[in-house]
Amino acid sequence: MIRRFAIRSLWSVFSILAIDAAVAANLLVKAPPPAPVPVLTWNGFYVGGNIGYGWSQKTFVDNFSPPFGAIDATPNPSGVVGGVQAGYNAQFNSLLLGIEGNFDWSGAKSTTSCFPLLAPQTCTADPRWIADITGRLGEVFGPALFYVKGGGRLGP
Repeated sequence: MIRRFAIRSLWSVFSILAIDAAVAANLLVKAPPPAPVPVLTWNGFYVGGNIGYGWSQKTFVDNFSPPFGAIDATPNPSGVVGGVQAGYNAQFNSLLLGIEGNFDWSGAKSTTSCFPLLAPQTCTADPRWIADITGRLGEVFGPALFYVKGGGRLGP
């Protein structure tokens, strides 16, 4: 009899625990509030780098009158170009104002002989660096920015 009572007691405890676990699984849990949607803005400072390849054409002209006054050399410098840029943008509703500075180092170089009718010489095109500072005026449309940019350039 005690054995039957012990089995029924254990069965009762097991049944209560099983029902309690099943009920707990069905309890409503309040979900956390959704995360706020980030506001897209173009405000602030930025810094970046660039690397590429550049090429150009430089023309050397003799200053003498014809038959000597003619194009004497056309070196075509080409090479790796890379640098850094930094700037600041300020956004007012959909209007954007900004300023940016760039500095690039150039490995583009070309040397050729020139002025063949006189004493032969060497003409070299070697833009070692280029720097500029520009302003930006733009209009923001959602995630897109349409802008115009202008400023001054320095270089050797």
